[in-house]
Amino acid sequence: MDKPMTDFDKLVSLTDNIKNPKIREFTVEFLKAAPEYFKHVPASSGGRYHPSYCLGEGGLVRHTIAATKILEYILSLDYMKQTFTVLQRDKMISAIMTHDSYKQGLGDTGHTVKEHEVIAKDKINEFLGVEYSHIGQLVLTHMGEWSNNPPKNLAEFLVHLSDYIASRKDIEVNVG
Repeated sequence: MDKPMTDFDKLVSLTDNIKNPKIREFTVEFLKAAPEYFKHVPASSGGRYHPSYCLGEGGLVRHTIAATKILEYILSLDYMKQTFTVLQRDKMISAIMTHDSYKQGLGDTGHTVKEHEVIAKDKINEFLGVEYSHIGQLVLTHMGEWSNNPPKNLAEFLVHLSDYIASRKDIEVNVG
């Protein structure tokens, strides 16, 4: 009998939507190398900022799946296909999939670390190097107006917007 897919497996399977093989491979490897807590912690340690399905065991992964699906729907619009190249869209998808990979910092702190977006950006740049540093920049700005690094262009704003929508308590996304 086949082992059921975990939420983390579901997240990793979404990388199939990334067309660029280098970005797809990076995203898979980066997610697998993320701190172990990423697979287990809730999206919000206090439960104030995310819908109920993103709380509890594995909630952060479910939040990431929801944010990824939201961004993919936005990027599937004809206007977005005319605005962004396939490579740009791939970078945005990779960014949303990895945006909270270091949410509790370098160790399992039990709560969100304020500079988690900086840590994730730095880790991404270590993995990918300068050629794809744009992914790290997209991650750096995902917190929007709640950080020192707000979005400065449409791509950064859409990654932020997808994360923001996925965190609204009254919006549920089928992550199954």
